[in-house]
Amino acid sequence: MVDLSNLRSWEDVVELLVPELQRGGIYWEDYAVPGGTFRENMQVKPGQHLLPDDHSDTKLRWNAKKAETSKVLDSSDG
Repeated sequence: MVDLSNLRSWEDVVELLVPELQRGGIYWEDYAVPGGTFRENMQVKPGQHLLPDDHSDTKLRWNAKKAETSKVLDSSDG
C-alpha cells in the first residue's frame, strides 16, 4: 500500500479498514496469543516476545548492562 491515498495515517487502516475486512471474512480475527506481540503471534508462543535464545541472531541483541560496562571501561582508558 502506498502513502498516496487520502488516509491520514496507518492508524486509520487499523481502525477503519481492518474491521471491514474482518466483517467480509477477508482478514482474520483470531490470534494465537490474543493481546500478544507480533512475534508471539507469529511463533504461536505466549511469552516469547524476544528471539529464542537458540536463534542465530540472539547475539545481536542489545544489552544495556554490557553497553554501560564497556562505556565505563572505554572512558577509563583515556
